[in-house]
Amino acid sequence: MNLFLEFAVLLYFMYQQFSFERVSRLNFVAIPIFSLYQLSLTLPEGEKSISLVGILLISLIGLLIGFFQASHVEVKLVEANKSYVRINGEETPIYKKIVESRAGFRYLIGWIFIFGLKYGIGFLLHEKIEGSLIRSLFAEILREIFLFLSLAPRNEATAWIDWLLIGTSGTAFSIYTLRKHELIRKIVMKKEL
Repeated sequence: MNLFLEFAVLLYFMYQQFSFERVSRLNFVAIPIFSLYQLSLTLPEGEKSISLVGILLISLIGLLIGFFQASHVEVKLVEANKSYVRINGEETPIYKKIVESRAGFRYLIGWIFIFGLKYGIGFLLHEKIEGSLIRSLFAEILREIFLFLSLAPRNEATAWIDWLLIGTSGTAFSIYTLRKHELIRKIVMKKEL
């Protein structure tokens, strides 16, 4: 991919963190659960296995990052024009209530920290890291932008670190945000707005 396109995707990713987006159950429930499931499939075994203490330490770091990322999430209720109905010859809009959230700067900082931590831990554990750091960064940004890519299996040696950090930070992000914002809780629990 050329440098211009990669830079444009990076700018779009950064822009996304500061714009309001529709809240979905998938982001708050399915992704953390799926990530922890994927962790169980990619955790190294045999001589490459990692101690329980190491897993707990990385989990704790992931939880702290998740709480940090969620600490300044903004939420708002928007009435979006869904369609129109004609009453007595006049068009009247029909609105649908939508909950939107914006993660902001703290989410971006936490995301960068997770990315760096994945490679730092991989380096400390002498994992074989293939490809360049820039290509990996671009791949991670694409996974963040396009949800279907984030659910795809990861084959690299650091995949288990990725899934562990995504799962624990996502769980902490979800718990903190659900407790703090009633509108998001209503979306996740499928309650009426």
